[in-house]
Amino acid sequence: GIGFPKQKPLFDAIIEFSKKMEPELDFEQEGASQRNACNAIDSAGPELASRVVVPRPIEGLITHRVLVMDYIEAKKMPANDRDPSVTDAQRQDLAESMCAAFAHLMLVKGEFMCDPHPGNFLVQLSRRGTFQPKENKSNLGTGPWKTGSKLVILDFGMSAKLKNEARLGFCELVLSIRDGDTKRMVRAFERIGLRLDEATDQDKDNVMTFMTHFYRDTAPAAENREKFMEYIKEVQKKRAAEEKKGIKHKNGMNIFNAVSVDWLMYNRTYSLLRGACCILGGRVPLLDIFCAAATRGLARNNQQAYLPSAPPPVKEKKSGVCAWMSMLFVVFGVLLAAAGGVGLQMASGRHWMGKAGLEKWMAMVVSA
Repeated sequence: GIGFPKQKPLFDAIIEFSKKMEPELDFEQEGASQRNACNAIDSAGPELASRVVVPRPIEGLITHRVLVMDYIEAKKMPANDRDPSVTDAQRQDLAESMCAAFAHLMLVKGEFMCDPHPGNFLVQLSRRGTFQPKENKSNLGTGPWKTGSKLVILDFGMSAKLKNEARLGFCELVLSIRDGDTKRMVRAFERIGLRLDEATDQDKDNVMTFMTHFYRDTAPAAENREKFMEYIKEVQKKRAAEEKKGIKHKNGMNIFNAVSVDWLMYNRTYSLLRGACCILGGRVPLLDIFCAAATRGLARNNQQAYLPSAPPPVKEKKSGVCAWMSMLFVVFGVLLAAAGGVGLQMASGRHWMGKAGLEKWMAMVVSA
């Protein structure tokens, strides 16, 4: 911030953000974040829980460098919006499920993974829906679930937990954007930890214009880029006309006197989420979905969220070739950790050798 004093609030927030991301390679912390996400999705109701899956970490099989979770049969998310193996209806279902899940985690629960790029999603493609809300009206702000295709969310190493006041501020923010209420937007910024002490009324109106564009519906990637460039050209044209009249306004983050790390974590996640939806090719009413979550988030009381009961125990199976493969994976992960490597995430070996057998091997290699 010494060379760029106007950007010091932003630099300070970036430094704080980087410190919060340091535990990303701690699988015990990642397992806790992933478990919280499982509970949040499961307790959100069947409309969301039937569309989105988060693999559940296996208790007793998590160390600082090894994370074992439920195995989910699924395929990689399409790498672009032209993949012929995925229909337009499936793309729409998956994109809406993705946005509804993150809107719930961000605005209702206030705890979410910050890295929603395409590599952290799997898909279970289907052509027939299994859950339909009454009268095709969704409490999530989405359209009807037409195909039954499910989204799998992975990698909770980079996760964030908003301060409750900031979470409520983001709820107020998206509702103010929907209503075009600039005064409410400014109050929401203050709750999030941003200040616009020196901003003029025109500056605030410009921020509202940008936020409205930021929360526009998603579109296939090429179309989305085209709309963004149209917006940039329009802003530049307007700014040039104002400068000719001698009117000057603050630009970018210079408009804020203070910036919070909650703002950075939230907007990093939201921006990546938009990008993933555009890669899928979905046309998602993002503002509708986030406003639906914001309404639930503001109504949320202080009672502890319902935690679903533990899944039924899996019947033990006799060891075989797969059991030895599972054992080798676990041993490899621990040896990699001991050698200073990053560690290993793996699907649960309990489907191959039984949980008791896997726990026994984990205990032996970890204590070695």
